[in-house]
Amino acid sequence: VATNLTRDLVNTPSADMAPMHLAEEAKKLAGKGITVKIMDQKEMERRGMRAALAVARGSDHPPVGVHLSYRPRGAKKKIAVVGKAVTFDSGGLNIKVGDGMTTMKIDMAGAATVVGLFKAIADLKPQIEVHGIFLAVENMPDGSAYRYLYLQSNPVNWALGLLGVILSGAFLIAWMFHPLAERLRSPLPLSG
Repeated sequence: VATNLTRDLVNTPSADMAPMHLAEEAKKLAGKGITVKIMDQKEMERRGMRAALAVARGSDHPPVGVHLSYRPRGAKKKIAVVGKAVTFDSGGLNIKVGDGMTTMKIDMAGAATVVGLFKAIADLKPQIEVHGIFLAVENMPDGSAYRYLYLQSNPVNWALGLLGVILSGAFLIAWMFHPLAERLRSPLPLSG
């Protein structure tokens, strides 16, 4: 069931899988020991998550952050999984051409895997604390899209240079690691 959910999310046409749609799928998992927190664009702005916001600037669909957690009593270990969630990656101003764009709806497979994992966790109930985090965005061309070599610095003073379309996902993953780094020791990134 969890694998099929992941497949269904990855195979959903990008027109039907905007960032909020992916967050809605995660929200369906709330209960059975799983909590789901949603972070809207205003909260992301308040937290200074400029890199993730930059990737989403060219889209009509606002970005959304999702934090799923499973905390069983008596758990002695913690893990975190982080999934890339670019629901469609056109390349922004550095637009992809022809065949390069046909598979860009699956650039959210890492986040779909996080959602599928939590579907399995709800049924299996392992004795380990698990956190799943993704920042869902759509990377589209627009007059407000981020510019080539756009630089960001996050709260732990990492400098990231966006050297083209390939690193838009790196921006997102770097920003997801920041809140995890202070609480968890072994985050596992899942890229699309």
